[in-house]
Amino acid sequence: MVKIKNIIFDLGGVIINIRSEQDWYRNFMTPLLGESGLQNAIERKFFEWFELGNLTTNDFYKNLKSLSEYEFSFDDLITAWNGRLLAIPEERIDLLYQLAKSYNLFLLSNTNAIHQEYILHYIKEKFDQEVFEEVFQTCYYSHELQLVKPAKEIYERVLADAKIAPNHTLFIDDSVMNLEEPQLLGISTIHFKNDELFRLQLFNHIGKFYKY
Repeated sequence: MVKIKNIIFDLGGVIINIRSEQDWYRNFMTPLLGESGLQNAIERKFFEWFELGNLTTNDFYKNLKSLSEYEFSFDDLITAWNGRLLAIPEERIDLLYQLAKSYNLFLLSNTNAIHQEYILHYIKEKFDQEVFEEVFQTCYYSHELQLVKPAKEIYERVLADAKIAPNHTLFIDDSVMNLEEPQLLGISTIHFKNDELFRLQLFNHIGKFYKY
């Protein structure tokens, strides 16, 4: 068994639960933009550009507002956009603290400025701790790197910046597509499906069972 020294976590779907894209579109984004407005936003790749950091939050708002069938405020956008995010189970935070005692932990997330701000505020309010600052060596966000998974370059950037070896690194993501390039780089991977299966997969990689 290769000795794992570093663990890289995805954020959405691994640490924080997220609403399905279909449900989010139907219940949050369509009421905000209308069906044609949502479709135009997707086709023009505004969501992707925002995640890449190619649009500021204000520009994102203006672009979406120009496509919408309805009038909506900046606060309306924030509420609808954050409708994708659900809860962070306390046991996952406990696990991060346990793992941080023995491993170098990192975060790598395709996310945008609105979601990042919301999640950090949510964690502070719910857990009364600066969790990410305490458990992660570095947090890498796509909108800051201006790279998104599954591009090979984003994984290479993290390895180089963190100065970690791929053969001693484990990457956890809820998307199979995001695991392909890390595997080619020699990084061990786990496809996160649920907490129970994840515990077993983690044991297979690090040889220690974390009960939570």
